Amino acid sequence: MPDTGGADELAWGDRESAEPWHDLTLGRWSARLTARGIEDVRLDGRRVLTRVLHTVRATDWSTERAALTYTLAPPGRDGPAATFTARYPGHGLDLRGEIRAVPDGFDVVFESRPAGTRTVRVNRVGPAVLHPGDQAGRPVRGHPGGLPAGFAFPRHVARSPVFAAGARMELGLAPTGVVLELDGGEFEVEDHRDWSDDGFKTYTPPLAAPRPIVLRPGDVLRHRLRITAAPGRPSPARARPRRPDEATPAGVMPPLGLQHSGGALPPAALAAVAELRPAFLHLTTDLAHPRWRDLLAADATAARALDMPVVLTLVADPTDPGPAAELPGLLDGRLTTVLAFDAGTARTSAALVRALRPRLGAGVAIGGGSRAHLAALLAAPPVDELDVVTFPIASCAHDVDRAAVRSSLDSHPAVLAAATELAGGRPLLVGPVGHLPYWDSWGAATPGPAYGWGPGLARQRSVFHAAWTVAALAGFAAAGVARVSLCHTTGLRGVGEPAGDAFAAYPVWFALRELAGTAGWRRLPGATPPGTTGLRLRGPAGGLDLLACLADDPPAGGFPPTAEVLHAVAGTLRREPARTAGTPTPCVVVDRQPRGGQP
Repeated sequence: MPDTGGADELAWGDRESAEPWHDLTLGRWSARLTARGIEDVRLDGRRVLTRVLHTVRATDWSTERAALTYTLAPPGRDGPAATFTARYPGHGLDLRGEIRAVPDGFDVVFESRPAGTRTVRVNRVGPAVLHPGDQAGRPVRGHPGGLPAGFAFPRHVARSPVFAAGARMELGLAPTGVVLELDGGEFEVEDHRDWSDDGFKTYTPPLAAPRPIVLRPGDVLRHRLRITAAPGRPSPARARPRRPDEATPAGVMPPLGLQHSGGALPPAALAAVAELRPAFLHLTTDLAHPRWRDLLAADATAARALDMPVVLTLVADPTDPGPAAELPGLLDGRLTTVLAFDAGTARTSAALVRALRPRLGAGVAIGGGSRAHLAALLAAPPVDELDVVTFPIASCAHDVDRAAVRSSLDSHPAVLAAATELAGGRPLLVGPVGHLPYWDSWGAATPGPAYGWGPGLARQRSVFHAAWTVAALAGFAAAGVARVSLCHTTGLRGVGEPAGDAFAAYPVWFALRELAGTAGWRRLPGATPPGTTGLRLRGPAGGLDLLACLADDPPAGGFPPTAEVLHAVAGTLRREPARTAGTPTPCVVVDRQPRGGQP
């Protein structure tokens, strides 16, 4: 099994545990101060805000990230409880701020200013507040009269922005409610779930505001957030914590396919991929590429060697898709589905679908929708023209930290419900599924990993990724997804990578090997310990229980004595009996029951 040379990297795909952080307590309030912002804001021990942060968006909407550093005041000293600073070198922008206690709450002040003589032009600069996803359905009161009576955060995924935020909002979260006062600009609230992030975001300025924002030397842009408990106005009872596996309907395990990293696969990689028994190989071609035929022919050698059908993402100009008629022949008749997208966009047009039908013939299904996020599918879906509806899921739409990746799973039920409703009975193919977006929705229109995240993100090689994938598949099975397109065959997004004459399998390969041949097996619901998600399958060959442990702390209680645990120990991947493995995290627990049949 692989040794990736670092305990945190193999376990979590990051070194987050080594980042500096501080715990802050202000009366009834507590929070954790990290490089990303003020996180896990709690009132009387109950989480009411996910994060308070500062954002800077360039004029092409790319995000420049900066690490906050803090200075904490000694206990009992007057003045701010903490101050913080950050620098955005790409824009020559400095941030200074403070956190100060007020009666039954606290203020956060942000001051943004050019660092020198350079004039700064950006599309967004200022604070943002991330609200947890369990706020869906809870009331929001705007003052004075900014929102209608009975208004609530939407339960169903909404096209953003959801509403304009007034200078004062009361949120129905804790038993006493929480008041958020906003000063220094206009704010609005958007639904982050259409990006597969969990929850909602309050930010400034609104999307419709004039841009760019211009800051000249000597200018100071000041924002203040005041967060307090709302006295004397009880809110509805707090919803109990969600467990993704609890009380969800039974479904079936969908067929799983793999993206192909391109070209012919070395023998060891070919054997490793074949062992996973994917239901299809997912290829990509762009008819505008001068060598698209040669590249596709090379990709077809992998499909031929694996003897499996092909799903093809096709990028084409709807006014000139003529060469598409060659695709079935180039792929040896293995082509079953084309997912069509207009050149230079993340969407499918009805014109492209109509142009492709006579060229591909009746034996090839045509799908499409979005190759960016659910947001693009909701914006302009050509559903009536499609045989299959598709969209990808990426856990790192806005943030790459471990908490964001983990919480992205909580968005999946609402995301899949919205896509299923939109599909109107048509099969739903979800994919690619993973951590990195395939389309940079904030900057250049060229598909690819979002600005610079690719090489530095080791999630794919971690046990955390294997557990995240199992948890995601549990939700897909419950939702009735028709097909899922997962990892690449090899490389950064892959299930492993060639290592000389061998193949170095990532932890996700071992998890997917357990699922080989389980397409169509019944998925059974059932409660699991907090911080875990279960995928319980029953089929003709017996039963398979996979438990994904994603929490920072080990789950309480033990695992079945017949189970085995896949986890990282000192930078080495291990699979060992549960009775000797203890309760590590993150991990994937595997429990097979060869007896019995499908209920």
